[in-house]
Order: sequence, then C-alpha cells, then structure tokens
Amino acid sequence: MITFRLLSGDHPDLAHLPRFDRDLSMLKHWVITSSSDRPMPNTKPPRNLTQVLCQRLQREMLKACKEIAARHGLVVEAQDITGVDLRWGFDAAFRVSITLPDGTALDPERLRFEALAEAFGLSPADYGRQFATERELFKITGIDPRRPKCPVSAERNPDGQGFKFTADQVALVLQKGMRDVTPKGQ
Repeated sequence: MITFRLLSGDHPDLAHLPRFDRDLSMLKHWVITSSSDRPMPNTKPPRNLTQVLCQRLQREMLKACKEIAARHGLVVEAQDITGVDLRWGFDAAFRVSITLPDGTALDPERLRFEALAEAFGLSPADYGRQFATERELFKITGIDPRRPKCPVSAERNPDGQGFKFTADQVALVLQKGMRDVTPKGQ
C-alpha cells in the first residue's frame, strides 16, 4: 500500500534540519508537500494498484520533486518504475542532478559511454540510440569495461529490462545498414 503524508515545510518533525535537508528528507520518506498546504483529502486506499495508477502517482511525485529541486537549482528525472506488485506497491525512483548549461541533467552513464565508446568500436553519439534485433527493439544505455565480453548495456523496449551485448554485435547492427529506429529529435 502506498501512503502519502502531507507536511508543511515547518513541520516540527523536520524543524531541526536546514531547509535543503528538510526538502530532501521529505523526498526520501515519500512526503509530498502541497503548495497551498491544504490537508490531504481522506480517501480510501485502492484494493489493488493498476499500471495507470502507478504511472499517475509517479507523475505526481515527479512534479513535487521537480518543485523542490528547482528551489535549489537542481533538476530531477524519473527513473523507470520497478518492483511492481499490483497487490502491494511499486518502487519509484528519481535522479536529482546538477543542471548542465543546456538545462539538461548530468548523466554519468552518458559521460562514461562517450569516453569509452571509441575504444569499443562505437561512436559517442551512439548513446541512447535504438537498434533492432530479429524480434526486439533495444536502446543503448551504457558501457561497462569490467565486462570485457559483453560491455554494452541496453534496455529492451517497452519493458526496460536490461541486456548485455558484445561491442561487435552492437557495432555490426548499427553499421550494417540496419535502420536506425531512434525517434526524430532524440
């Protein structure tokens, strides 16, 4: 079951923390603040979760996280929903990051990929690129040099499950005239 508790920024449980730590503490403990400090309606929890409800909750939590991060000059990105058990709950993760000059979030995986790509026969621009195997679509998400046999990490679309590929497999698929299925503008 997912429970939200509404606390204002001046709640006595958080009074001993500096403002920034109070905001992070509220995020860490799934406390969502309301800009109007209205009490949360007394609603009955659902008997079971649905995918639609999980996604809606994640969007609402992301909005609250973005407001808090923006007050400190940071950006927030939602990670994939994981650990979904529609009877009990799900794990929603958010990445808080320093804002880059172009307004995007600092992505350490992207930086590592760009630094190592050429050593594995790939281009730094291949990060995030999508490719197709015989039956499935994947998105390149990183390189791990500690896995010399299968260093390229990719996520399967649409479920986001992680897979490992050899650099040769990925380079071959990307270079061999396989159509690039990355949506325009990404």
